[in-house]
Amino acid sequence: MGACTPRRIFDRGRPSKQTCLRFILFLTTVGVIMLLPIVSAAQSDVRLIGCVYDKADGSPVLTARVGLIGTNFSAQIDERGCFVFEQIPVGTYRVAVSDFGYEDYLSDALNVEIDIARTIDIALKRKLRRVDDIRVRGSQLSAATDRVAVIDRDRIRMDRPSNLADLLETIEGVDVQRTGGSSGEARVSIRGSDPRHVLVLLDGQRINASGSGVADLNTIPVEIIERVEVHKGGGTAEFGPEALAGVIDIITQPQSGNGPQTSTGEHRRGQWDAQELKLSFDNVVGSDHLTTRMAVSSHKAVGDFPFTYNVSPVDTVIEGVRINNRSQATSLFAAATMRLSRYSQLSCSGQAYRSEHGLPGRASTQNGTASQQDDRDLMTARWSHDWSAQSSLEARLGYSRFYQHFDDRDNLPASRFDTEYDNTVWDAQITNRVVPFRRNQLVVGLQFRHDHLDHADLLRPTWSMGETTRKSRAIFVSDKQNFDISNLRLANELSLDAAVRYDLAKTDKEPTSLLDQSTGHRVEHWSPRVGMSLSRHGQIELIARASYGKSLQLPAINALFWKNDAVSRGNPGLRPEQSEHSEAGIEAQTATGQFQLRAGFTYFHSYVSDLIVWAQGYQNVWRPENLAAAMLVGHEDFVTVSLSDRLLELSYQNTITTSRNRSGTQATYDRELTFTPHYITNLAVRLNHCILYGSYSVRLVGRRYSLPNNQKYFDAYRLDNLMLGLRLQPWSSWEADINLRVNNLRDESYVLISHFPMPGREVEFGLRVTFGLGDGSPTAQPSNTTPERN
Repeated sequence: MGACTPRRIFDRGRPSKQTCLRFILFLTTVGVIMLLPIVSAAQSDVRLIGCVYDKADGSPVLTARVGLIGTNFSAQIDERGCFVFEQIPVGTYRVAVSDFGYEDYLSDALNVEIDIARTIDIALKRKLRRVDDIRVRGSQLSAATDRVAVIDRDRIRMDRPSNLADLLETIEGVDVQRTGGSSGEARVSIRGSDPRHVLVLLDGQRINASGSGVADLNTIPVEIIERVEVHKGGGTAEFGPEALAGVIDIITQPQSGNGPQTSTGEHRRGQWDAQELKLSFDNVVGSDHLTTRMAVSSHKAVGDFPFTYNVSPVDTVIEGVRINNRSQATSLFAAATMRLSRYSQLSCSGQAYRSEHGLPGRASTQNGTASQQDDRDLMTARWSHDWSAQSSLEARLGYSRFYQHFDDRDNLPASRFDTEYDNTVWDAQITNRVVPFRRNQLVVGLQFRHDHLDHADLLRPTWSMGETTRKSRAIFVSDKQNFDISNLRLANELSLDAAVRYDLAKTDKEPTSLLDQSTGHRVEHWSPRVGMSLSRHGQIELIARASYGKSLQLPAINALFWKNDAVSRGNPGLRPEQSEHSEAGIEAQTATGQFQLRAGFTYFHSYVSDLIVWAQGYQNVWRPENLAAAMLVGHEDFVTVSLSDRLLELSYQNTITTSRNRSGTQATYDRELTFTPHYITNLAVRLNHCILYGSYSVRLVGRRYSLPNNQKYFDAYRLDNLMLGLRLQPWSSWEADINLRVNNLRDESYVLISHFPMPGREVEFGLRVTFGLGDGSPTAQPSNTTPERN
């Protein structure tokens, strides 16, 4: 059979016994997921269940108090606005509901009988009441077993970050590696990890490139973000086999509810002819049950800047002018959330991103002609339905297309290139959440993913990698159980959770020549995780957490099937990278008067095996191999002090990471991993007072080694950033915001990636105008949310 003969996907013979067993297991799992709502309802001891929602917009009322008249029975509202009365005597009851801002509700008489679950839907009517000023304190610490840092829309409005990278760097343990200037990429690292090991999601859709496995944060405008959640440490059990070091989960779909209608325009100008225009519209098209958001942004910059930096210990000074650093990008975004009924909700979002920028390359050998085109389209639809107070189903469907074109036909013949990548991904997920018994939540789900990558070398067609397809299936289960241990003096609540996920990924490449000796790759893996937390409530709230798990990283398609050429080739025999990770920490919070204090400490440990490293082998050809292992150990600590309801906020964040190579020769064993700083410390002060706001931050980053034997390194550096703003509201429905931002105030010379220098001092002016202010406007003081969630 010729090398280019189509390969048969299915054999004509009888399927094997192993295949039949897997197919039966798959069908059984699907059936269990669909029948869980019925089974959980049939086996429940529930006597009376119900949901409380706002009569005006249908949103759940999460702070309502629910009780039964004439008894001592009361119930708590869950995150869906529902409550459950369990193990109550047979009889007749009336349900009483009250909440601040709503009229009291009293139901008709309800008969509760044996083995019959009574249900009731309660619509609360809003009422007007004149009250004194209300000051909101920090919310109760979450009992989750893993610490999840959350940045909400209110915090984004207050901090006014220029981009997503600046926003993420305010979180301890997060480091953004930039390839320099406005034309470069921004790649995120968590606790010293390789950027390939961090999964970045946009409304549930992965934006990591299938070819390289790396996500570029510059493709996500910060103005479209509703919330960002940062999950540190391995997350394969919850998020899939690309979350070896952590997950950046970006949510853009707006919350349901009848929010204010606002239109915002912003224009920014900076050095090196940088210009940016942003327009956004919230609820311009909407209704009581429909929330919408639309945004368009355009960015353009020449970007050439002078640079100088040192390579130690020989004190080699490299200086010059960064050329071919131009960039231009346009982003269109739209999202909507519609409440179909009191029990169903539909959310949709989509983004079209187009950019073109130069590729200046390393500072020592700059390229003045290379360019990159980057086109991205993403669409996500999410539907959720509450079957009852004990069961809900969520379905998500996503589509994305990434197109990249790298062009340098004007260079010397030996250095020319003209290649393109076309990556299309379909992703579907079904998740069922049930409450089988009190204070327990069980989650069962399925995920399907179809990934297609087409690589073409337009200059040398025989070097094209061709078409590659990766099909993934996953089954995941997680369970969380909370225990009330208030009778103990040391703690009030104990939380336990466990999760496990099974992944099956098959990668197949279409043969393009006789050199394609291997065109398939298959991975099966079970990823477990367990955790626990103890929390204590009171004047000083305390929580202690601990977790342990195993995670997986699939090899990037480029590493598997890169076409043989004069300098490199892929390796279809690569094994997936694996990690064993654990962490333990404690956090405290207290508030007295106008003073609030939060502090915490977390120790983490991770051992990564089968690390993929590109090594130079036979005939000096570079080839990826599972050669390396590494150990990362460290701790994070933070202290945040807020005065006068965040009128003034002081924060300290510190991450210490010791990353050691556990493989290689004597010259590299037990050496520090390259470009992993030993420490990252952030100090910041923020002011938010009436019309004046601002911040001053200092970021200290330790030495980074550039060679595996640690013979050369880039010095530690310090970045000082200043932001000052004036917020004016000449009319009740208009707001003007003028701000000045100075990045790298001290004009520090530094690099983040080897020989990719960063700009010196940057000055930027911005003007923002908002029309149609209402509840939740930018002038409102943001709520003091803690960076935690369940």
